[in-house]
Amino acid sequence: MNIVAVIVTRNRLKKLQKALDSILSQDVSGVVVVDNQSTDNTLQWLHSVKSEKLTIISAENNLGGAGGFALGFSKAVERFDPDWLLCFDDDAYPAEDLISRFKNIDIPANAGIISAAVFSPEHAITEMNRPLAVAPTSSLQIIHYLTGGRASYVVPDALYSRGKRAEVQASSFVGCFVKREVVARIGVPRAELFIYADDIIFTYQAFQAGFTNIFRADLIFYHDCQVENKKEAYPLWKVYFLLRNQIEMHKNFNSRNFWLPAILRFLHQVVRCSYHPHKVSYLKVVAQAFYDGITGKFNNTPWVFLEKLKG
Repeated sequence: MNIVAVIVTRNRLKKLQKALDSILSQDVSGVVVVDNQSTDNTLQWLHSVKSEKLTIISAENNLGGAGGFALGFSKAVERFDPDWLLCFDDDAYPAEDLISRFKNIDIPANAGIISAAVFSPEHAITEMNRPLAVAPTSSLQIIHYLTGGRASYVVPDALYSRGKRAEVQASSFVGCFVKREVVARIGVPRAELFIYADDIIFTYQAFQAGFTNIFRADLIFYHDCQVENKKEAYPLWKVYFLLRNQIEMHKNFNSRNFWLPAILRFLHQVVRCSYHPHKVSYLKVVAQAFYDGITGKFNNTPWVFLEKLKG
């Protein structure tokens, strides 16, 4: 079985070193690392790594996670023609037996995505990587999901025990195995999304295309991520991509019933305005993100109008 890992990195050299060492020591055919214009000597260090498995891509611009995975998937398929792609962030790393376990599990013929169980280094379940068992599509489900009922739609704690497995509808790109045929049928992740929800959208599209997504608790990944405080004032560029892409995510869940979650997500961000020191700029960014999400404008980026707001 030919497995190729794809890692996207930017300015997290120490964490990347652990991630790369952890996967190069396992039975993979190759590792593609996409460097998103790092300024912390990441590229220099990568070129010092002695491994025939390693392919380094230096992106001409910062493509974000979505663009990085799109580029990495394309290069991995072109160079290695893998049976499976394994994708993860630079601050994540696999358990030492991940690949050997994957190669010994029974994989149904219709499986297109295999999702690992993702934990913090302290072995707590990472909420941002908890797979979506059932997407909220009806109005009642959407209201329930967005008003505190998320636990009813994601993989529960009980399924994180060794030996457990379940079919899910979408999952994060941390510890995500993607079958080659999925890329052949639906393409690579959508680069224009830049960051946030690109993984949920891609894996849900695979589900819509008829592939099964299987969560396996015996495949372990660790994500050494910083949990964002819900009351923290997010940078404006993050606010933009988060809201715009969440709206697009709900469009993928139900193209005829996305207005309700779009409005609720918008109102949530308006409420969060109280935590931000630049409230007028914040509201302008939220309004722009809402408009772009509703109208499907993905050629727009926040950088231009953020510069205008500074002026």
